[in-house]
Amino acid sequence: MPPLAAKGAARLGAHREAAAHLAAALRYGSSLAVAIRAELLEHHAQESSLANQIRESIASARAAVASWREVGNVEAQSRVLRLLAQEYRTVGDKAGADECVTSAVALLEALPRGAALAMAYSARSLLALHRGWNQEALEFGRRALELARELGDRAAESHALCQIGGALLGTGERSGYQPLDQSLALALEQRLEDQAARAYRTLAFYAGLIHDFARAQRAFQEGVEYCEERGIFSHSAYIRAFYTACILDRGEWTEAARMATELLRSSEVTGVQQRITVMATLAVVRLRRGDPGADELLDQAFGLAIPTSEVSRIARVAAARAEQAWYRGSLADVAREAAIGLVHVHGHATPWLHGELLFWQSRATPARADCGRGCGTVPAHARGRVAGRGQRVGTHRHAV
Repeated sequence: MPPLAAKGAARLGAHREAAAHLAAALRYGSSLAVAIRAELLEHHAQESSLANQIRESIASARAAVASWREVGNVEAQSRVLRLLAQEYRTVGDKAGADECVTSAVALLEALPRGAALAMAYSARSLLALHRGWNQEALEFGRRALELARELGDRAAESHALCQIGGALLGTGERSGYQPLDQSLALALEQRLEDQAARAYRTLAFYAGLIHDFARAQRAFQEGVEYCEERGIFSHSAYIRAFYTACILDRGEWTEAARMATELLRSSEVTGVQQRITVMATLAVVRLRRGDPGADELLDQAFGLAIPTSEVSRIARVAAARAEQAWYRGSLADVAREAAIGLVHVHGHATPWLHGELLFWQSRATPARADCGRGCGTVPAHARGRVAGRGQRVGTHRHAV
């Protein structure tokens, strides 16, 4: 069991303090039984994750998996691997995230079906959702939901509904709000704080993506307040980072730049995905204003985005680089950058991401201006404001 001080701190939302108490216990716990040490390591990984201490979370989670393996607890191994997959994803380790989530599922599929398997399916759905692989997210989310409801497991049900809702919104289906709202309501009812924070985060992201600005603002305000009251800084950092792009979409360039600059200077934004989003937001403002420093930001963001294989990150940066090329008057570079993004979104049902990239492709190659259903997802004010080379574009950046 965790030390009493750590349990008390966690209960009060002081996850950084809880992680510190657990770290102290582990320093003097070398003589503990393996199962007890495994439990301490797992709790430390969880508390460190909530406190946005990602490297510490990864180290303890890796050690916890090894300890649970030593005592033969398969369900515990899968549970920690689910956490580890998300932490690897946050630091941009795609291979590590893939290996963990695959193992989390494989460990349990040979055993009787239970709630742990539902959570493992949902973890795979979550990883796919983060990458913009919406069809895979729906497939595994629905598997998780079916099993969760069969077993009456409300936590697994809330987790699965969150991914299903996000994936539906990502494919352009506003019906995705219903499962997302259900996920949040269940999490709040059951006092599942991490899951409630994730639901707020998902709502904020997808409402911004589809330009439902009123909904995005509400999710941002409620989500940040909920997370920070409970010390869940990992999720509040994501919500803040995503919201910079939403502010930019609304045309509030000054506020978007201010918020992005503050986040880049803070210790709060540690995840690769957060930094890509904030860098791209600030770079686009600088591009449109003709301010210096945009090129360096986009180069850094591109270098971070490509290894993740996350469609949302790559498409966002590719579209920004196409806009950058437009201002330089290089149609060949506009076409090349749009093509980079389109290669990565190909085969994925992501109309909002396709739409902006196809918009830029149509600017560079007018003969291909008919871009089908995808261009319908680009706001009219974006399609109408690119009148000539070097002219600044309107507020069409989407929040990914």
